[in-house]
Amino acid sequence: MASRSYTLKGLDAVQCGKTAALLIAIIALIQAVIGLVISLFTGSADAIGAWLIGLLVAVIVVPIVAGILVVIGCWLYNFVASKVGGYKVTLEIQE
Repeated sequence: MASRSYTLKGLDAVQCGKTAALLIAIIALIQAVIGLVISLFTGSADAIGAWLIGLLVAVIVVPIVAGILVVIGCWLYNFVASKVGGYKVTLEIQE
Protein backbone atom coordinates (compact mmCIF):
# COMPACT_ATOMS: atom_id res chain seq x y z
CA MET A 1 0.00 0.00 0.00
CA ALA A 2 1.14 3.50 -0.75
CA SER A 3 1.71 6.08 1.92
CA ARG A 4 2.14 9.83 1.88
CA SER A 5 3.76 12.17 4.36
CA TYR A 6 2.07 15.40 5.36
CA THR A 7 3.08 18.20 7.66
CA LEU A 8 0.57 19.76 10.03
CA LYS A 9 1.38 23.44 9.53
CA GLY A 10 -1.39 25.02 11.57
CA LEU A 11 -4.46 24.52 13.71
CA ASP A 12 -7.69 26.50 13.88
CA ALA A 13 -7.18 27.72 17.44
CA VAL A 14 -10.75 28.83 18.14
CA GLN A 15 -12.29 25.63 16.76
CA CYS A 16 -9.87 23.50 18.82
CA GLY A 17 -10.72 25.56 21.92
CA LYS A 18 -14.47 25.17 21.43
CA THR A 19 -14.15 21.43 20.85
CA ALA A 20 -11.94 20.93 23.92
CA ALA A 21 -14.27 23.00 26.12
CA LEU A 22 -17.31 21.01 25.02
CA LEU A 23 -15.59 17.65 25.55
CA ILE A 24 -14.40 18.67 29.01
CA ALA A 25 -17.89 19.95 29.91
CA ILE A 26 -19.42 16.60 28.93
CA ILE A 27 -16.84 14.67 30.96
CA ALA A 28 -17.35 17.03 33.93
CA LEU A 29 -21.12 16.58 33.75
CA ILE A 30 -20.72 12.78 33.85
CA GLN A 31 -18.40 13.11 36.85
CA ALA A 32 -20.87 15.46 38.53
CA VAL A 33 -23.72 12.99 38.14
CA ILE A 34 -21.56 10.26 39.67
CA GLY A 35 -20.72 12.65 42.52
CA LEU A 36 -24.42 13.37 43.07
CA VAL A 37 -25.23 9.67 43.30
CA ILE A 38 -22.46 9.20 45.86
CA SER A 39 -23.70 12.25 47.81
CA LEU A 40 -27.24 10.90 47.86
CA PHE A 41 -26.05 7.57 49.26
CA THR A 42 -24.07 9.28 52.01
CA GLY A 43 -27.20 11.20 53.06
CA SER A 44 -25.25 14.29 54.03
CA ALA A 45 -26.76 17.70 53.21
CA ASP A 46 -23.24 19.15 53.24
CA ALA A 47 -22.20 16.65 50.58
CA ILE A 48 -25.07 17.71 48.31
CA GLY A 49 -24.21 21.39 48.80
CA ALA A 50 -20.59 20.68 47.96
CA TRP A 51 -21.79 18.78 44.89
CA LEU A 52 -23.71 21.83 43.66
CA ILE A 53 -20.65 24.06 44.00
CA GLY A 54 -18.51 21.41 42.33
CA LEU A 55 -21.04 21.14 39.51
CA LEU A 56 -20.89 24.87 38.82
CA VAL A 57 -17.10 24.87 38.82
CA ALA A 58 -16.68 21.63 36.86
CA VAL A 59 -19.26 22.26 34.16
CA ILE A 60 -18.81 26.02 33.68
CA VAL A 61 -15.44 27.29 34.90
CA VAL A 62 -13.16 24.36 34.02
CA PRO A 63 -14.30 24.07 30.37
CA ILE A 64 -13.89 27.83 29.86
CA VAL A 65 -10.37 27.80 31.30
CA ALA A 66 -9.48 24.66 29.32
CA GLY A 67 -10.83 26.18 26.10
CA ILE A 68 -8.73 29.31 26.63
CA LEU A 69 -5.62 27.24 27.36
CA VAL A 70 -6.17 25.13 24.22
CA VAL A 71 -6.51 28.30 22.12
CA ILE A 72 -3.23 29.61 23.56
CA GLY A 73 -1.59 26.23 22.94
CA CYS A 74 -2.76 26.24 19.31
CA TRP A 75 -1.45 29.75 18.78
CA LEU A 76 1.90 28.67 20.20
CA TYR A 77 1.92 25.58 17.99
CA ASN A 78 1.12 27.68 14.91
CA PHE A 79 3.93 30.09 15.77
CA VAL A 80 6.50 27.36 16.38
CA ALA A 81 5.38 25.33 13.36
CA SER A 82 5.83 28.39 11.14
CA LYS A 83 9.45 28.67 12.32
CA VAL A 84 10.64 25.06 12.51
CA GLY A 85 7.94 23.04 10.74
CA GLY A 86 4.97 21.18 12.10
CA TYR A 87 4.28 17.59 13.05
CA LYS A 88 5.07 15.19 10.25
CA VAL A 89 2.33 12.62 9.73
CA THR A 90 2.46 9.63 7.42
CA LEU A 91 -0.90 8.44 6.16
CA GLU A 92 -1.43 5.12 4.42
CA ILE A 93 -3.80 4.98 1.47
CA GLN A 94 -6.21 2.06 1.75
CA GLU A 95 -8.11 0.67 -1.16
